[in-house]
Amino acid sequence: MQDDSSQDWQKPAETASGAPFQAAVSEAELNTSAESTQPASVDAEATDSTAPTASTGLNSAESDTSAFGDDATPAVEPDDSEILVRWQGPEHLYSERSMMWYAALALATLIMMAIAYFAFNSLTFTILLPVMAVALGVYAHRPPEIIDYTLTRKGLYVRDRLMLYDQFKSFDVVTINNVHHIALIPRKRFQLGQNIYFPEESGEKIVDMLAARLPMKEVKPDFIDRILAKLHL
Repeated sequence: MQDDSSQDWQKPAETASGAPFQAAVSEAELNTSAESTQPASVDAEATDSTAPTASTGLNSAESDTSAFGDDATPAVEPDDSEILVRWQGPEHLYSERSMMWYAALALATLIMMAIAYFAFNSLTFTILLPVMAVALGVYAHRPPEIIDYTLTRKGLYVRDRLMLYDQFKSFDVVTINNVHHIALIPRKRFQLGQNIYFPEESGEKIVDMLAARLPMKEVKPDFIDRILAKLHL
């Protein structure tokens, strides 16, 4: 997919997306009587003992959902009739760092530590800077995880999580360092956007399927995006 081709992709009319999956939750009702036999009492105790386990399972599901945003829906594998396109993509951009990159990171950290200590007299920030530099170095060295994506009629599956189309107001194809990715712009003000990387041979099909369901609007990289691009992060 070439850079010029992104300008020719058609802007679609907005269409209504499918309703989110809603998992029905059933609760067992325990009937007790004043005159109960011993086996009935044992059954009641066994039923009560399973309640914390169910609660723990619900809490675990809620914590998994929060990693993808409040509106992410735990979902089962979509039907083949709903699947529009499947692909795999990296979690983020990745490039091999040379020793010069790590040396420049160490030098920049030392300079900022000197400024923090002598100019601002902040011992806490001086100690925090090398910790952040080490974390950045480990993150930069770690290869990205390969993520499974599935675009369906209901929404986009990221791993096994469904993100509905109506969570997003638009999308765009962004090019950084000659690598294309899709930026999904959320409707909620403080919700994080999603950057979706894809293989070049599947790009046109993916964009066409998204363009039939979301409006395509230009997204300009902000200051943070430009800094990360300069650092090759």
